[in-house]
Amino acid sequence: PSSVSTLPARAAGGPARLSLAVPAPAADHLPLPVPLPGPGSSFARGYAAPADAVRCAMLGSPPTFWFDGDAGRLTVAVEGGRLVATAVVHIGEDLARLVAAVLLNHRGEPADAVEPVRVALEELAVVSGYGEVEVTADLSGSSPRLGWLSRFDPAPWVTWHDWWAAFAASPAGRTAASVAGDAEEVDGCFSRQGLRVVRCAEPGCRAPLTDRHPAWTGLWSAAGGQFGPVCAAAADRAPWPAGLLSASPHRVAES
Repeated sequence: PSSVSTLPARAAGGPARLSLAVPAPAADHLPLPVPLPGPGSSFARGYAAPADAVRCAMLGSPPTFWFDGDAGRLTVAVEGGRLVATAVVHIGEDLARLVAAVLLNHRGEPADAVEPVRVALEELAVVSGYGEVEVTADLSGSSPRLGWLSRFDPAPWVTWHDWWAAFAASPAGRTAASVAGDAEEVDGCFSRQGLRVVRCAEPGCRAPLTDRHPAWTGLWSAAGGQFGPVCAAAADRAPWPAGLLSASPHRVAES
């Protein structure tokens, strides 16, 4: 049985893969927008053409393809006697860090914040103009991952480029693309669900923050990455070598 639960609109769900910051001296990496699949991705190399995946599904062995690491997946299967392609794109790293921060900032049981997080992602799809998208929770890894889902009829596909074009134009693909970089709109969706959103006020940082990080309890720290309570943007502006030697804290800005 599959460990992926597909959640229709207004149903219960769970959070995304969340990587908390850990103390480390290495430099952090800026979050990248959610990558979309292309015809050269690994799943396309596994089957030369969509027809090959369809034949596999019809024989009762549904093929599942992960693309761009674990940014998303495509499954071709027979459901209720009908051939269906299901595509999921997982939320990007920056959004996953925000989810981690709001779950840590929640004063009650973390499980009580899961449903507001799911509704916030659903609202995010609505304000992006793609409210028909479904929110999913993948429970197969060490921590759950949230994503947006679309379904297709793969019959018209001749090449994997056809799949890429259909996915990029789907509610899931368009939602993921529209979310990247729009922190103010994203924060508003979470705040309206009663979730506490705190970010660093430094323009070059804007990291989602929590003061309940297990490694730095009581200090405002980034929920993801490697700097934790140190604001890399503030340190970069200080004259050399003072910026390297000073531990510049985050400046808090709360939504």
